Amino acid sequence: MWNVRLSLALAVALALTGLSSAPAAAQAVRVVIDGLPVMFDQPPVTIGGRVLIPLRGVFERLGAFVQWNPATNTVLATRAASQIQLTIGSRVAFVNGRQVMLDVPPMVVGGRTLVPLRLVSEAMGANVDWEPSTRTVFITSGSAAQPGVPPRVIQPPLPPVPSQSVIQGAVFRVDAANSRLYVQRGDQVHTIVITADTAITRTDTGTGAGGAVSLGELRHGDAVSVTLDAQGRAILVRATTREVAGRIEAVSGRTLVLAGGQVFTLPDDAVVTLDGRTVGLPELRPGMEVRVRLNPQTNAVAEVSARAAAAPPGVSAQVRITSITHSADRALRAGETITVTIRGTSGGQATFDIFGIAQGVAMREVSPGVYRGTYRIQPNDNVLSAGVFGHLRVGGQEAVLVQAGELVSIDGRPPTIRGRIPQPNTVINNTRPNIL
Repeated sequence: MWNVRLSLALAVALALTGLSSAPAAAQAVRVVIDGLPVMFDQPPVTIGGRVLIPLRGVFERLGAFVQWNPATNTVLATRAASQIQLTIGSRVAFVNGRQVMLDVPPMVVGGRTLVPLRLVSEAMGANVDWEPSTRTVFITSGSAAQPGVPPRVIQPPLPPVPSQSVIQGAVFRVDAANSRLYVQRGDQVHTIVITADTAITRTDTGTGAGGAVSLGELRHGDAVSVTLDAQGRAILVRATTREVAGRIEAVSGRTLVLAGGQVFTLPDDAVVTLDGRTVGLPELRPGMEVRVRLNPQTNAVAEVSARAAAAPPGVSAQVRITSITHSADRALRAGETITVTIRGTSGGQATFDIFGIAQGVAMREVSPGVYRGTYRIQPNDNVLSAGVFGHLRVGGQEAVLVQAGELVSIDGRPPTIRGRIPQPNTVINNTRPNIL
């Protein structure tokens, strides 16, 4: 039996390697066997901090004889006096008849069976070294064994494992207490059983940060791909998310606008929190710092986390808006007028905006600290549930932007007749016709 040399540097460095399904020419980890680089149609991947390599591509180059039993999803590999038996989806392997527990179960990726790298040393007796500067695994077989005549096949002691399938969708609910994951795909919600053998990863597609996580760390709305067996037991769960951080510029209806122009429309099931407590979207105010969590596959907003805004540097606490109200109590038509009133620091200049309709509408200080302005609805002005925002500047200092508590709807666009039924001068026989 050859000496096994799997250094600690290998385990640490390979744990940092990201999950990859790129072509072999672009893979993050290279494999060199007995001095010759090996290219795979399915490159190595990282699951739960462990590197998995293509079994047949590596074992056969080490002189092993590999057999596959599709009826039981079982692999038998033999090299000289060494033999390994393993089953797809099971962490239990047998090396020379000795049971070995794997950190990550073997799995099928891209039509290829991938196994943990440490099996190369435990089963085949090869030397394995890691070169961090080039991110290369060097595997040395020692003396080259020839497969020759196929060895006698030992019947695998493990029971048959069902075929794999993949479900892709979004996380609907996580029940960590009962080890259940609910995945929504279209109008259907699938219940998936999580076991101790399930490998779970979660990655932020914007930053690339992430890795192995527990079931409880998955979040509603995450994009998810689950590899499972016919009984609904998960072998691999790969979740992805994307987070955007910024400062609120405006809130209007279900629309959130961040400084810099990023616009997000929240679905009804999006979660909104303010300083850790669940709130409605209208409770968020301009100037608040937020993190918007998105499903990277659909760009649907899953969660908005905000914290109360502090006065920006250089803004005096003496310059502030205490309230903003408007006169609209129904949808306004063309020719009607909306009156906006701001109360705050006296002696300043105030303006107001109607989101999507008007900006910088001038206001007059009608009494100390009370500013009033009006806007006449124009033809073709049209908006549903728009926010009204107030600005106040005193000297060189500006108050924090404030939004009125009530939204406003404007319907200045007259209805257009696109057609008539029946058509002019048409003769009909029905004594009670429908007229449209």
